[in-house]
Formats: sequence, structure tokens, C-alpha cells
Amino acid sequence: IYQLLCLQIKKSVWEAFKIFRDRLPERDEYQLWVTRCQDGSIAIRDIGRTFSQSDEHLTHLNSFYHLISSFCVLLLSISIDYKTHNPTRKSCSPSLQERTSKENISNFNIQ
Repeated sequence: IYQLLCLQIKKSVWEAFKIFRDRLPERDEYQLWVTRCQDGSIAIRDIGRTFSQSDEHLTHLNSFYHLISSFCVLLLSISIDYKTHNPTRKSCSPSLQERTSKENISNFNIQ
């Protein structure tokens, strides 16, 4: 049972890095988190909570949010002529551009 528990901890730490930090861990970093879980000083859910509130994760989310926002603004600025199926570019309203550039991922409460 202990080996199964160790395997699950290792998988959970690995996945937490991939999900919350969008990268694979360094060897020492990985071993630190695994050891902390194995000795009971933290639980798996604590890793998720810690990672989700880290600057690295929030920066990654912020970048992703701005990429999606820019893509949405681009999509909203394209009009399709339904008779010819040709796309045409239309000007985007200033209020939409201002809103998407001013919004920030920090407005979201990650728990």
C-alpha cells in the first residue's frame, strides 16, 4: 500500500506542475514536493492551493487571458457576407477595445 501511495503522490505532484505551472518540474523541485507529501507536512490539496495562488500560475493565466481577449476582439471585428461568404474587416467599437485591454486576470478569485 505504501508503494501505491508513493506512486499516487508522485503522479499528483507531476500533474500539479503541468496544470498549474504549465511546465515540468526540475528534479530538486519535484523531489521537495514529493518528500513534503510523503512526510505529511503538506497534503496533495495544499499543492493545488499553493500552486494556484503562485505568481508563476497567475502570470500564465494572465498571458492566456490576454491572448483569448485579443482573439475575441479580432473575431468581433470580422464580418461575414452571407451571400458571398467573404470575410470583411469592420472597425471595433472603442468601448470593447478599452474593456478588453483594461480587464485583468487578477479580477478572478482562484481558490
